[in-house]
Amino acid sequence: AKRQKAAESSARRARAEQAQQAADVQRLEADLAAVGEEEAAFERAQARERKKQGSLQLDDAQMREYNALKEQAGAATCKLRQEQGVLAQEHRADEDARDALDAKVKELEARMRQLEEQGADAERRRDSLQKEAERTQREFKEAKAAHTEAVDRNRVNRSRREALAAQVEECEGRLREAKADQKESERDSRMLEAVDSMKRLFPGVSGRITELVRVSQRKYNLAVTVALGQAADAVVTDSEKTAKECIRYLKENRLPRMTFIPLQTIKAKPLDERLRQVGGTAKLCADVIQYDPSLEQAVLYALGNTLVCDGHEEAKRVSYGQSRHKVVSLDGTLVHKSGMITGGVSGGMEAKAARFDKAGLDAIRQEKESAEEQLRDLGTARDASAEEEKLRQKISKLEQKAKYLGVDVEVSRQKAAKASKEHANLADERKRALPELKQATAQLKVRQEMISQVGRRISEAEEGVFAEFSRRVGVPNVLALEEEIKRATQEASKQRNALKARRAKLQSQLDYEQRRDTA
Repeated sequence: AKRQKAAESSARRARAEQAQQAADVQRLEADLAAVGEEEAAFERAQARERKKQGSLQLDDAQMREYNALKEQAGAATCKLRQEQGVLAQEHRADEDARDALDAKVKELEARMRQLEEQGADAERRRDSLQKEAERTQREFKEAKAAHTEAVDRNRVNRSRREALAAQVEECEGRLREAKADQKESERDSRMLEAVDSMKRLFPGVSGRITELVRVSQRKYNLAVTVALGQAADAVVTDSEKTAKECIRYLKENRLPRMTFIPLQTIKAKPLDERLRQVGGTAKLCADVIQYDPSLEQAVLYALGNTLVCDGHEEAKRVSYGQSRHKVVSLDGTLVHKSGMITGGVSGGMEAKAARFDKAGLDAIRQEKESAEEQLRDLGTARDASAEEEKLRQKISKLEQKAKYLGVDVEVSRQKAAKASKEHANLADERKRALPELKQATAQLKVRQEMISQVGRRISEAEEGVFAEFSRRVGVPNVLALEEEIKRATQEASKQRNALKARRAKLQSQLDYEQRRDTA
């Protein structure tokens, strides 16, 4: 089936080619016949033209006379023809000079147009580069300002970063110290949990003394704790009833024993105002703490008129004065009224003293977190250095770019100036050449007129020689007729050759199509 389809397709193509070939042959034969008819019509037209113009038919005697007259005319016009030849040579020289000047002016004008384009291109490029240079200069100044600002800011930030780092380190040290002081015993932890539970269960429970008072300065923490003694762990309640309910709660939950100070029933001695005038560093313990006025009876009960001094030597002097007093020094040494002295290292007392610092510890933590947050906001020194380096590189690139742009602007300016100067020189040269061209053109016209005058004189002389002969042979002007016949013959020959060439080409194409095999 495929072969049959291919064969049918090939046959169709062959038939189409044969039909096309037949059409081409028919067209070529028609074109060839048309050319033949055109040749015949041309020859008939030539015959009619010759008949219309007439022909110069001379016998032997007339031909001899014609030749003799031609020699006579030649002799008569010899000098004129020589003069005509000289004038023709001069005319050609004038024409060459005029053409040279014309070419020079055109070349100058073309070069001037080229220079105008070059100058305009150079000016456009100069203006574009100038704008780019100005933009680069602005960016350069902005980058320098940004770099200066970054350096100043990073210098301030560096100092700020160092201060914040020192602040964080100090806070961490204080927190570590506080953490070491706040390692409470398991019993104390259970007591703290118990107090928290009782505060939730019984509204009248205020809390432990150490939780209810606040030491004005941290240095008094240990001294106040020692002065409180066992009362440091005492729990303040509103009434004796609440205190009993708390005791029952401790028993039921098998919790350690605690001391309770019921505000409703407790009786405390008032402070001895004279002790505020002792002098030195001595102060009433009640004066170095802060508390809610509603808790005054409990605080006075726990502390009484105990004094606090900076050193234990001063504490002994104050205690053994005109009257005996209970005095405690900052290092925790306690001088009793009886003269007994209690001192040394006590982890329990230091742990209890640390209770006063809970609010302070929270403040330290907040201070540390704030400093760390500020440090994060400031970024690292490496980031600051990277920013400065990036800006330095940008400044360097912009500086280099501005330098190259400056060079390019100057080059473009010089090109535009050079083109303008050369254009002006060429304009001056063209201005000088135009009068010369005008003069050469006028001279050419004068020379042409002289040649025409000599030509007319030659024609008049020849007509005078041939006038009688032309009248006898019946031709107005034998020489003019001869020239006309010669010219017409040459033109006819040219047209005849063109028709022959067309016919030969068509015949060749027809022969090819007739020989071509399309089977």
